[in-house]
Amino acid sequence: MVELRDKLGLLENEYKTMGDFKKRVLTVAIDQINKLTDIDVSYEQKKEGRTITHIEFSFNQKASLIVNDKVLEPTYQLTPKQSIFFAQKLCDLIKYPEFGGKYANVGEEIEAFKERISLELLDPEKVKKYYSDLLKVGYKEKYKSEKLS
Repeated sequence: MVELRDKLGLLENEYKTMGDFKKRVLTVAIDQINKLTDIDVSYEQKKEGRTITHIEFSFNQKASLIVNDKVLEPTYQLTPKQSIFFAQKLCDLIKYPEFGGKYANVGEEIEAFKERISLELLDPEKVKKYYSDLLKVGYKEKYKSEKLS
């Protein structure tokens, strides 16, 4: 338990009782992992007498997103408003300089760069190209459904 607390960066005087540790640290983290990732985490306490000495974690890969016999695929379609909004975010060279360094043309002015990216984001193939960058600036994945064969 001491090693786990060290790895989590907890001080000796933080969450001294196991109930507080489980309620405020362990359960919160596991709930977030289970809710936000494709991993299913559970744990089991190992005791010696009344003292918890170890926590054993189990990790399982969740099945792909299937709802009512439909496979969910990300959509790569943005509305014109969304394309303008995300082009401004992506082209903000102060907050996200990597995107400009990777995709801006040499000598291209910032307004021309934003306009070009905004137009490209209307094309689903270009959205696929920029998808990981879009996720970094706050784009939330949306899914379309397709029937299973």
